[in-house]
Amino acid sequence: YTTEEGKESVVAFHGAGESFGEVSLIDQQTIPATVAALETSLVMVVGRSDFFDIVYKLPKVMNQLLLLLSGRLRQSWS
Repeated sequence: YTTEEGKESVVAFHGAGESFGEVSLIDQQTIPATVAALETSLVMVVGRSDFFDIVYKLPKVMNQLLLLLSGRLRQSWS
């Protein structure tokens, strides 16, 4: 994101197999952020309806999503 002073700030780095953007899929809100790859990457885009189909049909995916989001919330507190 861009700070009030107009400087770019790195919020997170994600590695292979990691996801981002789940919160926007859930609450349908956008955030002013830019995602950039440091190296050649393959990214899979999942639409909202497909996302919820997967989460509702696969309890293990729902559990992993809850762990991911709660972990990110805890990190934001520190």
